[in-house]
Amino acid sequence: MGLYNYVSRILFLSLCLSLVISVCAIAQDVTGQDKPKPENESTVLATIGTKKITIKDLNDRISKLPPQYQEHAESREGRSVLLVEMIRIEVFSAEANKTGISKTPEYKRKLQYMSRTLLASEYIRKKTATSAVGSVTEKEIADYYQANPAEFAVPEKIKGITLFIVVRPDSSRETVERKKDDIEQLVKQAREGQDFLAIVKRYSEEGVKEESDFFARGRLVPELEKVAFSLKIGEISPVVKVTDGFIAFKLTGRQPAGKLSFGEVKNAIYQKLLSDKKQKAFDETQNRLFGKYKVKIMEQNKETSAANAKTAPEGK
Repeated sequence: MGLYNYVSRILFLSLCLSLVISVCAIAQDVTGQDKPKPENESTVLATIGTKKITIKDLNDRISKLPPQYQEHAESREGRSVLLVEMIRIEVFSAEANKTGISKTPEYKRKLQYMSRTLLASEYIRKKTATSAVGSVTEKEIADYYQANPAEFAVPEKIKGITLFIVVRPDSSRETVERKKDDIEQLVKQAREGQDFLAIVKRYSEEGVKEESDFFARGRLVPELEKVAFSLKIGEISPVVKVTDGFIAFKLTGRQPAGKLSFGEVKNAIYQKLLSDKKQKAFDETQNRLFGKYKVKIMEQNKETSAANAKTAPEGK
């Protein structure tokens, strides 16, 4: 990077930082509430010369964000950050216009590309939405539920308390035997009536010293898992040797394997089928238009282009 470009970048970043710091102080006051009341939408949050940015402007900007970002944007911090971004766009674009950037060939080329991209996105969004609206029937949802039981299966889950005594890899045989005897004595005490959780809290050397939440197979080390899932509720496992020590497990609860009810998954199935239909409409529209406009992909680009051609429609 040349010295001029380097200095220019430093100056640009300094400008951004000073703008963020100064405007955030203003925004912290005027956007103090997480969600301004609708009747205050005319409240001015910031001014750039004679131009005003109101709560309504900020709310409109938030509403145009993807759904997964809107919750954060509605927070006090999020609103402040977004307000600064809106100010930055106004200030920097105004200055860019004065310098003649909007008249350069490069800018016009980028603007043309963005315009075509927006047009294409809007077209396919409306086309797929129109094709899929009302097209998922109750019967299709019910049929999918019946035909795909594995998707809605709930595995058996257990919960319990784990006692873990660490044995270091370089431990002597005597140390290993002593540690094994220690944990076996603790298990014996628990089986004779002492509180296993109290023993774990006092003597367990690593891991969570509380009762676990319910979990399915795959969470415990393989050496312990088979034993743990075969226990009865209230039963304590034999001491099991694992790579870095000895473990004993007490089973405190069990949820048998089952299946999610139709009511629990109906909406998820609807969304999946709707998405599939939108994708089908997208593919059909693309194929039709590729033919209509006589698209020809050169041989050396066919593999990459074919992979990219199956892109899901935006905003589905």
